[in-house]
This record gives sequence, C-alpha cells and structure tokens, in this order.
Amino acid sequence: MLTMAHGTTPFPAKIFENNGQIFAAGFAWPDQNDKVLIIRGGKGTSMFSLDQLGIYNTTWTTAGSMWYQQSIGLSFVSKVKGIEGIDEDIFRSVFYFRNIEGKEAIINLSTNKLIERSNIVDMSKLDEAINKKAASLLESADPFVRETGAMHLGYSGTTEHLSELDSLLQDKALVGRIFEGEKKVVYHVRDAAAEAIRKIKLKNTPNKSE
Repeated sequence: MLTMAHGTTPFPAKIFENNGQIFAAGFAWPDQNDKVLIIRGGKGTSMFSLDQLGIYNTTWTTAGSMWYQQSIGLSFVSKVKGIEGIDEDIFRSVFYFRNIEGKEAIINLSTNKLIERSNIVDMSKLDEAINKKAASLLESADPFVRETGAMHLGYSGTTEHLSELDSLLQDKALVGRIFEGEKKVVYHVRDAAAEAIRKIKLKNTPNKSE
C-alpha cells in the first residue's frame, strides 16, 4: 500500500509530449518554479504559469504534487479544424490538457498561445480524441493513471465506456493518505470510477421538469 502525506517530496519534471516536432513538459513545484508548463516547437519556447492555465490549488497547501500527479494527466497533441477568425479551413495542431477539477486549456501550437474551445471550428473531433485518450488510460498498469482516466470520462459525460468503468468498481488499488494526522485507506480507482458513472448517468438522465 502506498502512503501519501501532504506533498513534501519533490517530483521530477514530467514529459507529456516529445514527438520531434513538439516538446511539452510540466514542472512539479509551482511554488518554487512559477512557470509550470513548457512548450517548445516551431514557434520557439513558451512557458505557462498556474494562473495562466487556470489551475488553482484548493486541495493541498502545496499545489505542486497534486498538480503533478493528476491535474494534467489527460494531455496530448491533436489536430483541430481551424481557429475561428484566423485560419478556419486549415487543420492546426493543439496541445490539450484538463486538470483535476475539469478545467481545460488548449494551446495553439502554431502560435504557442492559449485559445478558447469556442474558437475551434470543429470541436467535436477534439472531443472524440479526448474521450479516446481518457478511455485508453483505464488499461494502464499504473493505478493513478486508471484513476485519471475514470475521472476524465466522468467529465466527458459519454456513455460509450460505461462497461470499462463498471469493471473498475472491483479495482483493488488502494492508497493510504494522511488527513489531519490520521491515515485513511482509500480505494481511489474504484472511487473515481463510481463517481464517473454517477456523473455520466446524471448528464444523460432526461430532465423530467421539461
């Protein structure tokens, strides 16, 4: 069993993408390094802070370890159909990630600047890629990755992967976390799966008042 207290041990930088054209990595400790995400590509190097990414620490006093472990666990490079008002007919590469509280950020890799989802001409294709990526995490040997996948499928609201989430309700991964000096055993993967199923069913239940 893995035991975790409020973050006191630094983590190394985490590489999210390194495909020869784009390099993206996250730094674990924003209280020691304000710029927590680095993007390096054709437009040079850009660095982003927690504030720029809309990631706010509301769980632990040390933002770094929670951000590092799960906040951008769902991250990848994808193609989107244009950016509204700029190049609507051209496919562009973006770096997408979503944090632990459901806040997403999308970086246009043609400019290394943040863009809103409302500015993407065909967001449905990116949503498909998001759900596919989240579902792929459910098969990981790492329980924290399985937990992350379940969490993000819950945000998606898609019913396509309910059977995979159901199977995680029997997941045996557990963690001991220390809260106010007391250790509590948490079956974090199955808890994340149960919460994801609850969110998905809630989003797909017709509003009887309508």
